[in-house]
Amino acid sequence: MTEGPYIIEDWCQDGNLWDHDTGAPGIDLFSRAIQVWSVCQNRDGITIAEAALAFNVIPERIVEAIEHHPWMDVIGTGDIKSRVIWNEGE
Repeated sequence: MTEGPYIIEDWCQDGNLWDHDTGAPGIDLFSRAIQVWSVCQNRDGITIAEAALAFNVIPERIVEAIEHHPWMDVIGTGDIKSRVIWNEGE
């Protein structure tokens, strides 16, 4: 097994599933997983770096999934890893 982040080359074509050949999730499925995980942390200030570590992916994929989700956003400027996940209703 290799170390480092899991590389999602391309999102699964069906956003609600995952590709059984490559293991790549659909962006809808992945963004919902990030939302549930971030809310379950039960605190403010969850960073992109924390989510990337928890999901073992590069930070850019976390941001891409969050920006795809209708009720989440990324807050902050500067280094992508220090930006914060925002969930509507928090």
